[in-house]
Amino acid sequence: ASGSDDETIKLWNIESRHLLGTLNENNGSVCALAAFEHQGCIHLVSGGTSKNINIWNPLSGQILHTLKGHSDTVWSIAAFEHQGCTHIASGSCDKTIKIWNPLTQQLVRTLKGHTSYVWSLATFEKQGCAHIVSGSADKTIKIWSLQSYQLLGTLKDHTDMVYSVATFDHEGCIFIASGGADKNIHIWKE
Repeated sequence: ASGSDDETIKLWNIESRHLLGTLNENNGSVCALAAFEHQGCIHLVSGGTSKNINIWNPLSGQILHTLKGHSDTVWSIAAFEHQGCTHIASGSCDKTIKIWNPLTQQLVRTLKGHTSYVWSLATFEKQGCAHIVSGSADKTIKIWSLQSYQLLGTLKDHTDMVYSVATFDHEGCIFIASGGADKNIHIWKE
């Protein structure tokens, strides 16, 4: 799936590279996408300039739920498992990260700590506990526990905005990769 400034989400067949369908957001640019599975069905999650998070059934093209709570553009979304349930994290220009239960449509928690836009999110699990990593225009990367919802640490080696973060496991160690407007990519060992 791909999101665009033209207020659409395009669904693609990866193997044939053919367009399968178009979902019409009709409420602003689509800046972030994620997907999760629930009871054998894939759900698509979108965020963007509407400030809302939409949960879609991509097969029917219908919006199932709209989550409202951000006061500015949603730039990043991540779906993850926490305590046996699917959750969604959303990062916004309002400087917050919001944790949602998409099945109940409830806001679980708002994480505050960045002093500028939250551009990117990634998740990882360590010792049975979910964590989220956030990259921001404030030049920092923050690591949060999703068990206690506490900030665990801040990484500060970038000299300009952090546009992207990713996490990966290598031989039992968690690594965080970050890319910034300073034209650097950093690899961190958690």
